[in-house]
Amino acid sequence: MDLKHRMYGLSPLWMSLIALIMIGLLSCRPKADTQHGLDTEFKEGQNEFDLLPESFKHFYSEFHKDSLFQIAHVTFPLEGLPDLTDPEYIGDEKFFWSADQWRFHNAMNSDNPKFKVSYTNMGNVLIIETVTDIKYDLTMIRRFAFSNGQWALIYYAGMNKYSVKEK
Repeated sequence: MDLKHRMYGLSPLWMSLIALIMIGLLSCRPKADTQHGLDTEFKEGQNEFDLLPESFKHFYSEFHKDSLFQIAHVTFPLEGLPDLTDPEYIGDEKFFWSADQWRFHNAMNSDNPKFKVSYTNMGNVLIIETVTDIKYDLTMIRRFAFSNGQWALIYYAGMNKYSVKEK
């Protein structure tokens, strides 16, 4: 038995089998899925929201229409920040929203020139929505997660000034 086989303690047959499995796993790629929006190329007239999963777009619409649906799809206690809070002042302290402090969230019109709305899709299981008031440089952040077959709001930071800390 040569050094390589002694080092790993595996026979050539096992080494070949492991290599085939690894090649198979590495060569698997997800297929385009209109339900979850894996195709991320922009087409003319599209915005970031258009590229999000269909299941999320349906959820997002219902979330902003129906107060009972909204409250049922918020994970309380909900981590985040209240409006107009200095994130540096809070430091390492965590803030949590409770159901009794919750105010209904209306849909954001992404065509409103006063606001910049962007979405970050993290593997179709986490979507981060960032809304920035251009005039006052205030930003709201919401994180939505897909779990157990449904979307829910898992984080909400109200309109605040966020700055990048330099090291």
